[in-house]
Amino acid sequence: MSATLGLEIEREIRKLTYTDLTKGIIVDACATAAIEEVCDIVQSNIAKKLLKEDKYITYRYSPGYGDLPIEKNVDINNLLNSQKEIGLTVTNSGIMIPRKSVVALIGVSHKGITNTKKSCENCSNRHNCDYKKEGNSCEN
Repeated sequence: MSATLGLEIEREIRKLTYTDLTKGIIVDACATAAIEEVCDIVQSNIAKKLLKEDKYITYRYSPGYGDLPIEKNVDINNLLNSQKEIGLTVTNSGIMIPRKSVVALIGVSHKGITNTKKSCENCSNRHNCDYKKEGNSCEN
């Protein structure tokens, strides 16, 4: 899946960082929350549609997290034709333009996910995690 808030919010954030930095930071944070909410809605709609076919989805997983290189944004963006469909461009290094965009993979299965709780034991980075070394987790 891919989603973007578009260039207009990008322009507004940039303008605000020059005219009212505090407001710019707040709008930037709100835009980040908004794109995640968009993705949550899309993911929920996909799950509902597939459930009618007795299929289930996995967690949403984006390049740049865990062991999935950020450069994979390029391949996924091309596969989904996101540049043409929603105006999402990805640089060769995997950076998305507009910034308030998401590219993600969602798996489909005939069995539901039984372990719905995020935990260090399920994380591919659990042996090298800086949070865990400090006695914390990314859930804290």
